[in-house]
Amino acid sequence: MRQIDAVLLDIDGTLVPAGRYGVSAPVVKRIDEIRRQGVKVIVATGRSGFVMGPRLLGAFEADYYICSNGGEVLNAEKQRIYERRFTAEQVERLTAHCDAGGLSLFFAFADGYGVYTGYEAYRHREEQALGQGRQPDQSYQGWIEDCPTRDRHQAGLPFGGVLYGEPEPAFYEGLEDLQFVPFCPGGRDIYRREVDKAQTAGWLLEQLGIAFSHTAAIGDGNNDLPLLAAAGIGVAMGNARPTLKKAADFVVGPSEEDGLLEAFDWLKI
Repeated sequence: MRQIDAVLLDIDGTLVPAGRYGVSAPVVKRIDEIRRQGVKVIVATGRSGFVMGPRLLGAFEADYYICSNGGEVLNAEKQRIYERRFTAEQVERLTAHCDAGGLSLFFAFADGYGVYTGYEAYRHREEQALGQGRQPDQSYQGWIEDCPTRDRHQAGLPFGGVLYGEPEPAFYEGLEDLQFVPFCPGGRDIYRREVDKAQTAGWLLEQLGIAFSHTAAIGDGNNDLPLLAAAGIGVAMGNARPTLKKAADFVVGPSEEDGLLEAFDWLKI
């Protein structure tokens, strides 16, 4: 087994099972041990930086947090040390497309989500979830704001976005500089074409003096594909998308069964 100097971990479906909150106590304990060995623990997630904390992660802590699919990096103290924001033109062009397509559009700002289009559709979806006995995503409670004037980005551009709805094929014309990666039925992460988890991880690893070949990346979603391809060892969770399992060096148990512990055993860290 090659030397592992850093491990890069997705959150949803990897550290935290889908629909749950908090990293399990056995995984937290093991990660604390890994950090004491000198291995850097780096989160790499589509989640926004402002949600990194106990509400989502429980007692878990990392050395660094790559958030918004590579749009921002926080250190252990949750201070932002790197960013790749949307341009104002991208915000306005994407808003116009979503408006015309009747889609809900959220932008991830430094201190919360701003909903630029489809706020009422979002509220209806939340009410439907409650009616079906499903709990909405509590980790974002209090951090989602309706922005009918669509000018919040003038005070600070967003790091990424989220689209809800089913776009028509023609929707993507004129948006080739952006990526749209599904994360749930009817939901897509949006980020700049030249930004992803792997690109930003490369910047961070260079600052730390760690070669990508001495890293392991563990994830479950399509947005983890570039990261697993770049890392020295790529691991897919048992609940991962088929494309990620095919790209991984090995597959472990699902996040619901703390498959991360199996991964750490295999990696000998």
